Amino acid sequence: MQRHHLIALGLVVLAAGTFSEVPRMDFVDWDDSGNVFDNPHYRKVTCQSVAELWRRPMLGFYIPVVRTVWAGIAAVSLDPGANAAVDPQPFNPAPFHVANLLVHAANVLLVFGILRLLGLKDWPSAAGAAVFAVHPVQVEPVAWVTGLKDLLSALFALLALWNYLAFAKQAHEGGKPSRWRCAVSMLCFALAVSSKATVVVLPAIAFALDAGVLGRPWRRSALDLAGWVPISLAGAGLALWTDQGATATDLVAWWQRPFVAGDALAFYLGKLIAPVGIMAHYGRVPAHVMQHWWAWVTWLAPAAMIVALVWARKRAPELTVAGAIFITGLLPVLGLRPYFNQDVGMRFMYLGMLGAALAVAWAIRRWPTKPMSYLAGAAVVLLAGMSYMESLHWHGTLPLFERNLEANPGSWAAQNAIGRQRERAGDMAAAEEHYRAALALNRHYIIAQINLGTLLRTRGDFEGAIAVLRDAIETDPLHAEAQYHLGAAYYSAGRFEEAIAPLERAVGPSPGMWQARVMLSAVLANTGELEAALREVRIAIASNPNYALAYVNMGQTLLRMGREDEAREAFEQARRLGMPLQLPPQGAGAASTEGGRD
Repeated sequence: MQRHHLIALGLVVLAAGTFSEVPRMDFVDWDDSGNVFDNPHYRKVTCQSVAELWRRPMLGFYIPVVRTVWAGIAAVSLDPGANAAVDPQPFNPAPFHVANLLVHAANVLLVFGILRLLGLKDWPSAAGAAVFAVHPVQVEPVAWVTGLKDLLSALFALLALWNYLAFAKQAHEGGKPSRWRCAVSMLCFALAVSSKATVVVLPAIAFALDAGVLGRPWRRSALDLAGWVPISLAGAGLALWTDQGATATDLVAWWQRPFVAGDALAFYLGKLIAPVGIMAHYGRVPAHVMQHWWAWVTWLAPAAMIVALVWARKRAPELTVAGAIFITGLLPVLGLRPYFNQDVGMRFMYLGMLGAALAVAWAIRRWPTKPMSYLAGAAVVLLAGMSYMESLHWHGTLPLFERNLEANPGSWAAQNAIGRQRERAGDMAAAEEHYRAALALNRHYIIAQINLGTLLRTRGDFEGAIAVLRDAIETDPLHAEAQYHLGAAYYSAGRFEEAIAPLERAVGPSPGMWQARVMLSAVLANTGELEAALREVRIAIASNPNYALAYVNMGQTLLRMGREDEAREAFEQARRLGMPLQLPPQGAGAASTEGGRD
């Protein structure tokens, strides 16, 4: 076995040891619910349910490759004793976490391979890849199930870079370049964009490595990367299409946006150099940033770094390229363009950490002394220990966000997440207290508005729920889930006519939002529009044939229409999908589960 193979094995062991707690972790009720364990597409995985993942964005993101991988994992991780139709969390989280760890290990190997491909020797490349593997900013995407979108997009992006750079190196050294590598790199780039649209900046990273490190003429590099441009444009278009729109906390004046971006870049640079105070939610939103004096000066740190890198571009081109990669990887999320729920987060640094790896490898090569080797080894051990300790907080929602709230008492997301856990545990009073605390910190936090509204509806305070959910609509009139829950609150209050408009806005022209369509069907049935009710519930079933409550609702509507045989067939299908209900005897009316309530 050659030395670089042994080093690669050691890197995998290092990553696995650092994140050894990850396979034992639970889901985190912070996007894991909507993305995975509460996603009806995964309750019964079929070809049709997987095809639905490719048809339209969900939760504001079009990431069909990631969702398809989750579907495959879900198919093998359903707990044998779980009832997929009604259990709130029917999946074993371990396979999802193992998948994250495996993808991260693969990315570490790709970083090692890319550094070697750039002409760096084994040990400098190993040091750079080791920092990429165990730096504490990597904990969030590795330990968080939803972080697979960052890991998988980076996997395909790194594969694209590896294939492209191999092609470019062959061409630069006078050999016959393998054109198939160019084709494979473009395919991998397309898969990366379909995993997370922020990787649209990858052509700029490839260009920097090709022209800046390999030293190929920049015109030749640009020409060979021209085929990547349409993929980038398509990815940017997808991002614009799926963006849910900026909220009040995301919006600042256009001339303030460069200061927001500079502050965000300073924040990320600080976490790279001194990875302390890491948490899930910072609340460093644009409106908050621009309320503080330091917003006008924090940009000076990254500006000074950029000036230094430009000055060093001839003496140390690898270092300049490393900085360019770090900044370019972050460019889509710095806030130069407003986007929904804008905040800082460690997951955004994942791909850009390739730049950090290149910088470390360059430093080891530049000063190949024993003290530098000892320093690098000690730094890797320290970073690995910090990452291991940081990962322990990700064992579940409560340990993660209780610690987050201790570190940042102003975190509205932490208050909301703790409230969700109190609600799941049946402590409704405590849940309401946390939701209201979240809204006291950020009155425009629409997730807490929706959660508080649905909680009040569950507790029978329908008018209170309606008031809160109307506030949510004022926060974001286009938020389909808020419209849906407002319609549901009107329905529960018996105000059927008023429920129709928000539910129609929730479903829009799309066949998605099947829960809202089922609710709309129930409302229409209660207003006597039985044919329209039947039409809506059939659209919902076509969109998600595994949603058992839709069949219950259809059965009740058919009973009202006197079509008893068809109704019994619908009820039977609901029961086959796991819905516990007692079928009515012939001619007895509705089944015992009321449709339209979620």
